[in-house]
Amino acid sequence: MVKSLSILWILVTLFLAGSAQAQIKVTADADGINFPENAPIKILVTITHSPQEAIDEKSFKLGGKPIVAKLIDQTKMTAGNLQLSMYNFELPPQLKGLHLVPEVQVVIAGQTFRTVPTTFEVKSGGVTNSKSPTTPSPNTGKGKYKPNITPMLKFEGFVDGPKILYPGQKTLVGYTYTYNVNLETTAEQTPLLEAQGLLKVGDKIVQEDEKNGISTLKFIQIVKGDQPGDFTYGPSTLEAVPYQLNPTGERAYGDKISSKTPAITIKVIPYPAAEKPPSFNGAIGDFNWKTTLTSSPSVSVGDELSISFDAAGKGDWDTVNLPELCCQPSISGQFRLSDLPAVGKLNGDSKHFEMQLRPLSTAITEIPSLEFSSLNPDTGKYRVVKTEPIPIKVEGGALKPDAIIPKPETESSKLQSREEFQTVQPLEIPGNRTFTSADLRNLPFGNWWVLFLIPLGIGLLIFQFNWINFLDKKKAVAESSGQKSEAILKQALESPLGSSLQYDLLNQALVTRLVEAGELESDRVNSQLLKSTGIQGEVRKFMSDIEALRYAGKQEKSDEEIVKRAHLIFDKISEGNE
Repeated sequence: MVKSLSILWILVTLFLAGSAQAQIKVTADADGINFPENAPIKILVTITHSPQEAIDEKSFKLGGKPIVAKLIDQTKMTAGNLQLSMYNFELPPQLKGLHLVPEVQVVIAGQTFRTVPTTFEVKSGGVTNSKSPTTPSPNTGKGKYKPNITPMLKFEGFVDGPKILYPGQKTLVGYTYTYNVNLETTAEQTPLLEAQGLLKVGDKIVQEDEKNGISTLKFIQIVKGDQPGDFTYGPSTLEAVPYQLNPTGERAYGDKISSKTPAITIKVIPYPAAEKPPSFNGAIGDFNWKTTLTSSPSVSVGDELSISFDAAGKGDWDTVNLPELCCQPSISGQFRLSDLPAVGKLNGDSKHFEMQLRPLSTAITEIPSLEFSSLNPDTGKYRVVKTEPIPIKVEGGALKPDAIIPKPETESSKLQSREEFQTVQPLEIPGNRTFTSADLRNLPFGNWWVLFLIPLGIGLLIFQFNWINFLDKKKAVAESSGQKSEAILKQALESPLGSSLQYDLLNQALVTRLVEAGELESDRVNSQLLKSTGIQGEVRKFMSDIEALRYAGKQEKSDEEIVKRAHLIFDKISEGNE
């Protein structure tokens, strides 16, 4: 009996304790509706409790860190023996977007209570408060503004990095706000953070600091150069009014203060044209490259060779990518590369790439030396690095389906096809057919509805007439198109000797001539897809030699020989077409 009464007393005690605790409720929400960018966020903490349940005002914590919350109101509720206590504190200014009010802790009646995190949205605009006028006047709030110190506001723009950029090169821009009292912004111009003409990288970075009563707020934006030009930002201005909070939580405003920072100019210049290597693809910094064969060095024709590329050094790693390896000497026509670009993986002060090559011939004995280049932004000079060749062994074998290249048509295959076509099978003469009764009846076209075939016949005649005209026009265009390749060749001969423009025009003239001669269907063709024999083989070898010239410093005599050789091949194509 005594044991049963003890258990009942424990249950009643727990129930009463739970009921008392259930009456205590703590919430924390952003106080207001509109929360502009760069403005302090006022947080309102509402506590529902009984007068006997004391609140430890020194126990407030935000996200586990102590904070100072001010009591702004305490009201007794009509329902039950409860009262409503309201405290507030401020969060620092936030950027545009959705934000979270962290968990607030407070000790009430010796027990710790925690709030459920809530959200609020910050919208773009100047620093204003939803409960204050956009442009407040002195002494607007209840009470008078009585500063203990002279309000101070310092507004500075800065560029933390180079002011002269190459395309793709990064720098830091932003503003520093320095103040010693609570301020509410009324006007603000910050063109550096918009960075018109430059490319912004990521969101703005906010840094806060307070020392000896002086608060510092920094807004930083990472930008990079895009198109060459001069870009001026500013002058930038900031206007604000100091304020104080009276015991009721309302603001009393002082006189307006302002600060101005001069204009800042950032210049974007093009990459240096002098001594620009063909392998340069925008890498900014100084980097060393190393190639490693990660698969077996012995493969069959068309099998994959896995190669890793590692870049090490200092610079902007976002600009470091593999160059167009397919255009480098000894790669074009010898290996087949993946159509997808290699994606690099950054690891500290190095970047790793992986790629697969497929050898197309048993004559290949090595992965040739590859060229990589970068630009030192401080000196404006290019740095060229060439890797060591990697020996491999390629054995014969059938090409993989995705590594097959067009097989040139030989004379023997042409002769075999012609013989198969000319082979005539014996004729079979069927016997005479016997008449039937159906043969004595009217034929299907012996009726009056055959007249409807007349319009159909007229339509077919009109179509035939138009089709013949279309073919004649097409033939005339084809006969006159021969002037196109000659015009391109003439333009190439008039271009600067040995220039990239001259090489490109010579290639275009030869390919266009092949199209006019019926050797190709389109002038948009890769040199690897040309046949290796005949006139196409000569053009293919010529185009490979031109690619090699772009990576090797040849003399003027070699340039003249290339032009002369191109002219001879062009005439040879013309003679074969006549």
